[in-house]
Amino acid sequence: MSPPENAGGSTARRPPMGVDESIAGLAGTLARNHRLLWTLAILAFLADVLTTLAGLQAGLAEGNPVIAGALSDAGLLGFLAVKGVVLAGAVAVAIGAPRFRGVVPAGIAIPWLLAAAANTLLLLGTL
Repeated sequence: MSPPENAGGSTARRPPMGVDESIAGLAGTLARNHRLLWTLAILAFLADVLTTLAGLQAGLAEGNPVIAGALSDAGLLGFLAVKGVVLAGAVAVAIGAPRFRGVVPAGIAIPWLLAAAANTLLLLGTL
């Protein structure tokens, strides 16, 4: 079987992938792996919470002003409430906008993983 020919008789070639196609391809990959990404998001959530609590126990200060305010105003319950609202909001967005079902967990997992990594480095005294 040979490639299709265009009206001029030459072989048709697909143009290079543009930004829109690249983004669509990434979104498709994320959507196909949404269960794995939700698992990663939950693990990132737990890692951030646990390393934050360990840092607070070690005398470190919370760097996120929203979380610091929640801790100051309502203690541990306020901290967990803010984190829970973010997680619940992400689930609601993923349910309400299924085309973003893979982007949403990735969007919360990445910052939580970075926060957990920074917390860990602070706890180890290397940051």
